[in-house]
Amino acid sequence: MDTGIPFIWILKLLAAILCGAVIGIEREIHRKAAGLRTNILICFGSALYMLSGELIMRSTGMGNPDPTRIAGQIVTGIGFIGAGSIMQARGHVMGLTTAATIWVVAGIGIAVGAGYILFGIAVSVMILLLLIGVGHFEYLIMGKCRISRVRISFRDPTGETRSAISDILNACNKKIEDFSLTCKNEITFMDLEFCEVHPRHKEFIFEIFRLPDVRATRYNP
Repeated sequence: MDTGIPFIWILKLLAAILCGAVIGIEREIHRKAAGLRTNILICFGSALYMLSGELIMRSTGMGNPDPTRIAGQIVTGIGFIGAGSIMQARGHVMGLTTAATIWVVAGIGIAVGAGYILFGIAVSVMILLLLIGVGHFEYLIMGKCRISRVRISFRDPTGETRSAISDILNACNKKIEDFSLTCKNEITFMDLEFCEVHPRHKEFIFEIFRLPDVRATRYNP
C-alpha cells in the first residue's frame, strides 16, 4: 500500500495557488467580493479534491479513481458559492461576473489537479486578459468617461435611507464616505459623481433614485 505523497502533487497545489492568484489579483484591484484569497482557495480546493480522491484510492487499494465523478461534485458544490455572490436589489442583478469567475477558477483547479498544470496556467492568463480586455474594449467602443454630478436630498430621522444608500454603493464597489454629505434643517444633501457614458459606472444612481425618500435637487448632465 503506497501512502507516500509524490512531489508532483505539491507542485500541482502550488500551481493552483498561482492560477488562483493570477485571477484573484485583478478581482482584488476592482474590489470585488471574491478577491485574491477567495480565488486562491477555490482553485486550491478544487485541485486538492482531485488529488485527495486519487490519494484515497491509492491508500485503500480500491484501484483507479473516477476523475469525472470528483469533478462533477466540485462543480455542484461551487455552484452554491457562485449563487451566494449574486445579489438582486430592486430589480437589478449584480455579481454575475464574480459568480462566473468563481465557476471558471474551480475549473482551472480541476485541470491542475488532474495534472494539466501548463494548461491551467495558460487558461488563467487567458481569463486575466479577458477580464482586463473587456473593460478596455468598452472604452474603445464607447469612449472615455464623461463625469456628471447630481445632488440628492433626503430626510433620514431613523438612518434607514442612509443605510440603504450605503448598501447600494457597496454593491457597486463604492463607499458612502467617498461622497460629500452635508446636513441642513434636518435634510441631508449628498453630491454624487458618475460617468454618463458607461452604463455600469452609473448603475448606482438609478438604484438610489428609486429610494422613496430621495429627491434630486440639482443635476448637471
